[in-house]
Amino acid sequence: SHLSPTSPIQEADESEADDNIFISSRENGTMCMKPVLLSDGLEQVVVVDVDCGKYHCAVVGDLGDVYTWGSNIAGQCGAGSPTVSKPLKVRNMNRSAAASRVVCGSSDTYVCAHTCKLFEYKT
Repeated sequence: SHLSPTSPIQEADESEADDNIFISSRENGTMCMKPVLLSDGLEQVVVVDVDCGKYHCAVVGDLGDVYTWGSNIAGQCGAGSPTVSKPLKVRNMNRSAAASRVVCGSSDTYVCAHTCKLFEYKT
């Protein structure tokens, strides 16, 4: 495999397909055509929704938490750094507004909360 041993992703096994999230990505400039298991940061999360933008991804866990990773150049991951290398729990979500859906644009992320509030991550 062309993935580094410290990478948070590993090659997918067909038996894992029903219970896990798989991504295709670039590693050292090489496109990884075989889907790989995203295994760092979401081990204890039951994912209920997932979406991907042009350069970032987001998931919603069953407890209403939102996790994002990828490019954060426009603030679409809701983090302070320009890149989020592994799923990061978004900390500025209103705890009384648990998320139910997430939609990623090319440079923004929209979260629909159970309270019918809409949150946007973008600078």
